[in-house]
Amino acid sequence: MEPAQALPQATGGVAQELYFRAALLPLLVVLLRRKAWTALLVHAALFTIWHAGAVLVTPPEAAGGVVALLVVALLAGISWGWQTLHDGTVRWAMAHHALLWVVGSLFLLAPPK
Repeated sequence: MEPAQALPQATGGVAQELYFRAALLPLLVVLLRRKAWTALLVHAALFTIWHAGAVLVTPPEAAGGVVALLVVALLAGISWGWQTLHDGTVRWAMAHHALLWVVGSLFLLAPPK
């Protein structure tokens, strides 16, 4: 990956955190009458569904990778959501998600050898 590709990858992670952790999670907490754990699990499920689009663009022989992606999305949604509720800030989740996208793109965008 070229350095110029890192910025768009990082901004994707930041944008998802702004939507899922900074906007959607607090809304769910209010809608679910302050049941934080219920809101956290619903939000993590929606975050996982958001990433399920990978199924549509993945060849059948790579299905194991899609399953791994969905498991990671669920666990990340729970952990980043918990961190956001616990600390009251989305900064750490944004930094971690952006870093994850940049590092992950090193493997996804690498030219074949």
